[in-house]
Amino acid sequence: MTNENQTSKTENQNAPDWVVKTPKGFGQKAKLERIGVAWNRANDGGICIRTVGTQIIENDVYLFPVQNFETEAKNM
Repeated sequence: MTNENQTSKTENQNAPDWVVKTPKGFGQKAKLERIGVAWNRANDGGICIRTVGTQIIENDVYLFPVQNFETEAKNM
């Protein structure tokens, strides 16, 4: 197995399970803004959320399942 294959396999194992978004704006102009990603925790059934930068979260937070990590990474 080459280093490239090992790296690719490791990246897939560490790929997030969820995309974390929060609403920004009000009314019809409101959009969901991506603020981070999350992983399922196998040992206790919890979810680990990692936000991008320092976030002040005033609204609800929504978790969306990651269908294709490469597609999500391009949209980040």
